[in-house]
Amino acid sequence: MKTRWMARVSLPAVLAVLLMASAALLVVGAAIEHGTGGESRTESVQTGEAGEGAYHDEAPESAAAEGEAAHGETVLGMELESPVSIAALVVVSLALAGWVWRRPTRLTAAILVVFAAVVAVADGREVGHQLSGDHAGLAAVAAVLVVFRLATIIGAAQLWRSMSPGVQATAPGA
Repeated sequence: MKTRWMARVSLPAVLAVLLMASAALLVVGAAIEHGTGGESRTESVQTGEAGEGAYHDEAPESAAAEGEAAHGETVLGMELESPVSIAALVVVSLALAGWVWRRPTRLTAAILVVFAAVVAVADGREVGHQLSGDHAGLAAVAAVLVVFRLATIIGAAQLWRSMSPGVQATAPGA
């Protein structure tokens, strides 16, 4: 039995909101990660009481190796966590949100399933990466992203099943 608010909310609108929320959360997570520089407290520069004599807790060789590991993941020669990659993912997410909201077709649903599945895998890997780096907050952000991606897959699959080939779902405001 549907409640009143469920009767007013269309599946394409829910999918669009999930995509927009995922894009926003991705930006927040990237900003947090880049804001901390991906460093732990022991890797950061510390100063003495008088503000003089800054030192590093870690040897330069291991810091360089950690930097390579953090920025080494590439797909098709592009760093996954680069600002350009993040921006491209946000633009694609927002474009898909607009598309599913205004033109919900079986093709749109199929593309959403594939897109959400691919990025869910990447987000799942990010959860593991952040947990191994002892960054529980960033791991939690990535885990919420995985949940949003899975909800998008389920919603898009439901949209696919609810439509006959060539039929368009009712768009909001139509």
